[in-house]
Amino acid sequence: MVDSYSVLAEIYDELMCHVDYQLWVHYALEILGDHGLEFGYDNAASPFLECGCGTGTFALNLAFLGFDVSAFDASDSMIEIAKSKSVGLERPPKFSTMRFLELNEVERFKVAFCLYDSVNYLLNIDDLQLFFDKVKNALIPGGMFLFDICTIFNSQRYFSNRSQIESGPDFWSERQMHYNSKTRVQENKFSIKVDTHPGKTFTEVHQQKLYTVREIKKLISRTGLDLLEVTDGYTRKPPNRQSLRIHFLCRKR
Repeated sequence: MVDSYSVLAEIYDELMCHVDYQLWVHYALEILGDHGLEFGYDNAASPFLECGCGTGTFALNLAFLGFDVSAFDASDSMIEIAKSKSVGLERPPKFSTMRFLELNEVERFKVAFCLYDSVNYLLNIDDLQLFFDKVKNALIPGGMFLFDICTIFNSQRYFSNRSQIESGPDFWSERQMHYNSKTRVQENKFSIKVDTHPGKTFTEVHQQKLYTVREIKKLISRTGLDLLEVTDGYTRKPPNRQSLRIHFLCRKR
């Protein structure tokens, strides 16, 4: 068994080819703009932070628009790929390897992002509270924090006791999915073969904790952030029982 997002990093972009990152950036900038963030004239004056950036696609899309972006991920392999994708950019994101709870910036960023259910990788509520506190500290007064969670319904409906095989020209992977309704932990076990390591099968186990909207709202309140909006996916509508992904937008006082 290898660390999460070590070998998977090599095929991550191929597995995520269904994700419309440009739509996600458009949604993010729209919701931020509706709540007072000004941008367009000098985007570099709005320093952004992305927590759990993966291979950097979202951060790169922001950088293409001229934003000053810092982004980190816990996986060295993911960050190496992110850096390779930024070669040649006039103003590339500043990528670094760091875990959520190692964030120690103070009043530096205008906006912080933590997307694609990255916060679900924090497996207990105390760590999630600490992470929210650290994000708050990293924001300037009036700065905003946009993040999302995957829902319990999503795991129950689509990721419980299922398997999925995906392949490409240079890889093969099988994902076995299990959701524990008692612990609310989603476990995904990946078996991966890649051409860069012929004859080997690598195993990665990923775990995510599923939180309720009520739990998240309570943590936001304890952190001292103002909750501005809670939306179902990209719809800007309130979440419902069948929401698969829920976005939260908060502001530092």
